[in-house]
Amino acid sequence: MQTKSRKLLSVLLAFLMMAGVIAVAPVTASAAAAPGDKVFFGKYPQPWYTPTSPPASPTEGNIYTDADGTEFMRKGSTYYKIEPIEWRVLASSSGKLLLLSEKILDIKPFHPTWVEMTWEDSGMRAFLNGIGSIANPYDYSFIGRAFSAAEQAAIQTTTVHTPDNDPRRTLGGNDTNDKIFLLSMEEVSEYDAFYNRVAVLTNFGGSAYEGGNKYYWCLRSPGLGVIYASPPRSEFPYTKSGYTAEVSPEGVIGEGRETGNAIGVRPAMWVNESSLPAPHTHAWSDWKTDVIGHWKECACGEKSSQGAHTYGGWTEDIPPTTDTAGSQHRTCTTCGYVDTQSIPATGGGGTPDKGIFGTNPRWYGAWWHYLLFFIGFGFLWMWF
Repeated sequence: MQTKSRKLLSVLLAFLMMAGVIAVAPVTASAAAAPGDKVFFGKYPQPWYTPTSPPASPTEGNIYTDADGTEFMRKGSTYYKIEPIEWRVLASSSGKLLLLSEKILDIKPFHPTWVEMTWEDSGMRAFLNGIGSIANPYDYSFIGRAFSAAEQAAIQTTTVHTPDNDPRRTLGGNDTNDKIFLLSMEEVSEYDAFYNRVAVLTNFGGSAYEGGNKYYWCLRSPGLGVIYASPPRSEFPYTKSGYTAEVSPEGVIGEGRETGNAIGVRPAMWVNESSLPAPHTHAWSDWKTDVIGHWKECACGEKSSQGAHTYGGWTEDIPPTTDTAGSQHRTCTTCGYVDTQSIPATGGGGTPDKGIFGTNPRWYGAWWHYLLFFIGFGFLWMWF
């Protein structure tokens, strides 16, 4: 009897579920971001901008909204568009993502003056995290400008360890608790597969080019110290450094940037993944080409399938003559790009002079040479 009752109950439940009387939670696919993915979070002034409705009396650093809803900011005599910040996912752990900005977003010194110091006491740390107790060479903080209050709450406070620079015997300093930080030399190499070391500077940071130019970006690791030679001499004690490590425009780690010199800022942070928009899905264009190669491009600026053209054989379009160049073309077998080249004229002396009698023998073509010869010979005969 119990078996029959259970069967009847199962049938009844199945019928109710099919009829929609009992709600069943839908199964959704996870959109978790993976290392190497691009995500957008926060916003920051980046490219140049020309407002259609500029403010009558603009104030340095204020955010304005144009007639079409575009946000922009004035710095100096120039306006900059406020755009979402692109980040690369470097690591994922327990629902949190380690992000590094795709571009160099700003330029500032590691510290207002050239002094020996560590990340803990640097003006760069103050700028990124809005720490008022440390000298900040700017009149604003990165975290305050880039993120809303809700976004700041989603950024995790992280224990940041800066290793000593053993070859230079310079101190990394005490661990810090930060929301925003810079990568260390060790992290640059650790996450190398998931981002590009070569980064471009935004117009707001100081780029003179619309698309941004490659630039140096700062690390939190200490650089040179009293030890310039390698390997180091063990009798020298570890000291604070007046230099920071950096990544060059070619992607090479260096250790000789003075703490008081301006350098590119490429922030990093751990953030709750649930607070981020879904990872960007690329929509690739048709083939784009130039004389060197081809690629496909997403609206986000990412490129794919880049490569040099692979051509078939030449096809003659216009055959050359003795006086006129011809032309030929070949087509890339991947993207269809057409390369056209001229074919030199075959030469052969051109059309011969027909001579004084209108005939073609070549010795008639130079009749005036023979005339001059006989005249000269006649003068010589009369002279002698």
